[in-house]
Amino acid sequence: MMMVRALESLAARLRHADTGRRWDPRAVNPVGVHAEVLRQNAAGGYPGVGGLVRYAPDSGEPVAKRLALLTVARVPDVAAPPVEVFACGVADGGPDPGCRPR
Repeated sequence: MMMVRALESLAARLRHADTGRRWDPRAVNPVGVHAEVLRQNAAGGYPGVGGLVRYAPDSGEPVAKRLALLTVARVPDVAAPPVEVFACGVADGGPDPGCRPR
């Protein structure tokens, strides 16, 4: 949702900045999206299911939150459990090992 929110905000600002021209989707690029993510992070963070999510500006790691990326080998197979492939932070208040691949 963080990326969707950043893309929507960036696209809206680009449209309002140049109302005389037709919308060009190529105007949204990775650098612009990254800058928008940083701008929104500095403005207070992102509301998530588990509360407000903020990232440390120097490392990009979540502040006092556990985040994980999951993958599912076979999406149509509902019996296949998701597998954690990357994680940041801790879930139980123990020492924070930082971000790492699994």
